[in-house]
Amino acid sequence: MDNSRHRFALSRRLVVAFVLLAVCTAVPASAGRFFVQYVQPPAELEELIVVFRDEQIFTTITDIVNDTIRLPHDVPITFDSCGEANAFYNWEYKEIIMCYELVAEMVAIFANEPGASDEEIGGAIIGSTTFFMLHEMGHALVNVLDLPITGREEDAVDDLASLILIAGEAHDALLGAADSFEAFAASMSDRTSELPFWDEHSLSAQRSFAIACLVYGSEPEAYAALAHPDLLPPERAARCPREFDQKWRAWDRLLAPYAP
Repeated sequence: MDNSRHRFALSRRLVVAFVLLAVCTAVPASAGRFFVQYVQPPAELEELIVVFRDEQIFTTITDIVNDTIRLPHDVPITFDSCGEANAFYNWEYKEIIMCYELVAEMVAIFANEPGASDEEIGGAIIGSTTFFMLHEMGHALVNVLDLPITGREEDAVDDLASLILIAGEAHDALLGAADSFEAFAASMSDRTSELPFWDEHSLSAQRSFAIACLVYGSEPEAYAALAHPDLLPPERAARCPREFDQKWRAWDRLLAPYAP
């Protein structure tokens, strides 16, 4: 199977993250759009949020999605304080909330990475926050476009967020998200009785492995180092290229009718 052909087809609809691509057709003026807005952040995050806002990091991402997928109405993405480290899509009000507490948690996870440069730390914080935003945008797309999803929706939109970042050649940013899930899993390592097996999300360790599998499956030679017993066991790695291709084609087919 020609993976490059499918990668290009999906990229026409989904390329986001840190790569700008030219789009040949414009979204009709009547179409809805994702848009980012910021409520006053807490003092400890103000400098970082000013960078997010002034550099239009997340606005750039949503603009490219708006150029590649037609929405029936606007969907705001609001960065605000929530009282918990979380991000969620509100089905009633058709809006995404990105909690400042989640951004603070990403800062705490990556800020003290040994040997990491400021650029690497900043990239990991932005990359992981981007993943969570794209995950919630996936929920919004499922809702407002009435997309059919079999299995757990949380897993499906994790896959979509991963594929978008892969399409944008933002593999390192995506691996930063995998690292954040690994950190969440480590924080529960001595409290296994508290693991939320009942939750609609996969466990954090499973989400980390799923991301690593898609990154490896997208380019096995480039990411051969991931196929290691301590990172991605061989029995899983062997199936990742097929898994990547299957999920790529599935999301490509689901979103094709909504390309401008």
